[in-house]
Amino acid sequence: MKCPKCNKILFIKANHCPSCGYDLTNSPKKERKKIIINKKIVLNILILIVILLALLAILFKEKYDKKSVAIKYFESLINQNSSQGFKYIDADKSKFINEKTFKKIISTEKDLKKVINYTIQDINYSYDKKEVTVTFSYITKDNKKHQTKDIVLINKGKKLLVYDDWKIDTKKMISNNYKLYVPKKYEIKLEGIKVGKKEISGSNKDYYIYQINQMFVGNYDVSVNYKKMDLVSRILVQNNNSYSYINNLSLPQEESTKLTKKLVGQLENLYKNAIKSKSYKDCKKKLTLAKDNKIKNIYNELLTSTNYYYAQLKDFKVKDYNIISTKVDSKVHLTIAVKYKYKINNYGKIEEKNKTDDIEFIVKKEKDEYKLYNIKNITYYFN
Repeated sequence: MKCPKCNKILFIKANHCPSCGYDLTNSPKKERKKIIINKKIVLNILILIVILLALLAILFKEKYDKKSVAIKYFESLINQNSSQGFKYIDADKSKFINEKTFKKIISTEKDLKKVINYTIQDINYSYDKKEVTVTFSYITKDNKKHQTKDIVLINKGKKLLVYDDWKIDTKKMISNNYKLYVPKKYEIKLEGIKVGKKEISGSNKDYYIYQINQMFVGNYDVSVNYKKMDLVSRILVQNNNSYSYINNLSLPQEESTKLTKKLVGQLENLYKNAIKSKSYKDCKKKLTLAKDNKIKNIYNELLTSTNYYYAQLKDFKVKDYNIISTKVDSKVHLTIAVKYKYKINNYGKIEEKNKTDDIEFIVKKEKDEYKLYNIKNITYYFN
């Protein structure tokens, strides 16, 4: 080996030339090897960058390309997936605008649940290219005839790589400045979301006026707490600047069904005890009564009226019943259509008849239980 600088022949390996001191580790051969290695590293880095850019382009296309957005949104309607669909709509997340409340929109497209095949039929741009309508053609399990569904998108104008930011248009989905008139004594929730003081925009003698800046259109379940009673109602949110009054309240379905059955059973119990001429003291043992109830007078009237010699009541049995209406003040007033059959001894002749009465049951809540307070519109006299 020779020293590259002074050409002195070297007989042993060394890091420096013993004659001129040249650094033998920087020999041209090793320099060339370093350059080759560095070029490979740079090339691999460039290849990696290209791959990453390609992946980003694919991801951005899937998220922002108008066709991809329309397809993803259409599929969210098919799958009834509100979390998926919410990602693509033109809306800012807020108290009443979120994945949960977006179910209001998804639920109106239940016919799409049966889609078995679809394709994009047409794409039409607006004159200014800021809006595009993607028309889907599809068939369902029940209907093999092609149907169409238009998905309208708007261009938000934000460039992401080479793609515009397309979002599903929400002009027909969202109601702005919705007003809710709520009696001052009520505390309410919409779909489990509390409507609080921050939403109050005004008031009058009887109502607080709540204004909700944005809500999805559709039906909303309302829960009301009043005098320790948990009540429910329903409102319909429609176009911009629409409003509703919270007045028509009822008991939750399960509780209403259970209470109605109980009340009708107590009505039957009153009649049957009156037929047997039992005392009120014995009768009330099988009744769930409010403390200051009016039932004693009703029962005493039944005892008298159902035992007239010319039309003596011999049997009473409820056949069917259903709730007609519910009214709430300090108590709950349930008007129930009660269909029953009865037997009377009409001047010595036993007759069987059917009748339907719209009976108002008034109940009070005491110790977390609804108890009978009064009954109106019951039949005392039979013929």
